[in-house]
Order: sequence, then structure tokens, then C-alpha cells
Amino acid sequence: MNRLLNYLEPFHHLQTVSDLGFWQRHQRDLMLRAMAGQFVRYAFRWAVIAAALFMLDAFVVPGVIAILIAVLSSFALSFVLIIGTTAAAFVIGSKLRTG
Repeated sequence: MNRLLNYLEPFHHLQTVSDLGFWQRHQRDLMLRAMAGQFVRYAFRWAVIAAALFMLDAFVVPGVIAILIAVLSSFALSFVLIIGTTAAAFVIGSKLRTG
């Protein structure tokens, strides 16, 4: 679990950026941008899932199933938000210049 949190949380990388040379910083920036691209793809996938659930919810008769679909679509939207902000953090982290 700690490895997953370290992989998803980019800010622990930024402390060591000031100690790196130019080419090492460049490689770290490229890695952060590549990770951001992957996260954006996952955010789009979750956005499609959320949109499909919202469309399905519009056609389902009100009741327990409709409430369940609405809750699932809100969870999917929260995943989009979390993954999207993490991708934005990767891009911001790659643009930060320290030292």
C-alpha cells in the first residue's frame, strides 16, 4: 500500500529535485509528464463510465435501482476528479523549477 501511495503522490519527488543536476531533472520531468498522460487516459475512461451511468439513470424508472445507479455514477465522477487532479499535480511537478 505504501508503494501505491508513493506512486500516486508526486510531491515526495519534488523535495529531491533541487539536488539533481540538469539532465536528471529533465528525466524526472519527462517521467512525470508520461505518468500524467497515463492518468489522463484513466480519467477519460472513468468519465465515459460516469456518463454512461448518468444516461442509464435518465431512462430507468425511479426507485432503488435508479438511486443505486446515481450513487455509482457519483463515485465514478469522484474517481475522475481524483485521477484528474493527480495528473494535474504531475504536470505542475514537472514544471516546477527549484534550485
